[in-house]
Amino acid sequence: VHFSTEEMVLYGPYLMPGRPGIYDLYKSFDDAGQIDFVRGLFDGDGTICQRKNGTSVIGFSINSSCDGIRKILEDFCEKYGFSLSKYFDKRGSGSWFYTINGKKDKFYFAKLIYKDCEICLHRKRDKFTELYGSDLIA
Repeated sequence: VHFSTEEMVLYGPYLMPGRPGIYDLYKSFDDAGQIDFVRGLFDGDGTICQRKNGTSVIGFSINSSCDGIRKILEDFCEKYGFSLSKYFDKRGSGSWFYTINGKKDKFYFAKLIYKDCEICLHRKRDKFTELYGSDLIA
């Protein structure tokens, strides 16, 4: 990734440890920009997995030192009506793990962040398509 001097002045503070001000940056975007932002978070730090019993889990692993990212996820899930669970990783990683559990919520989340998007991590979008059908993303 290459940033111009102007971009570093604008976005540089959000690249620092702890991401100071990241929540304010997120809140400055319109709805479409906030969805793009969360898609970037999910593509970077999110997981989708299918359990042996056939259920799937959507999760975000967030370092607990970044309160702004936690607030973004909570705000996003409240805004769009997702049920969000969280637990602290007690193995010493210092991370909170947030999950979206309801089947309807997972389908809606995938449709919300990947529908009509051109820039995304295709392997994650493809996993949703595998789980929920090709019409999900179209």
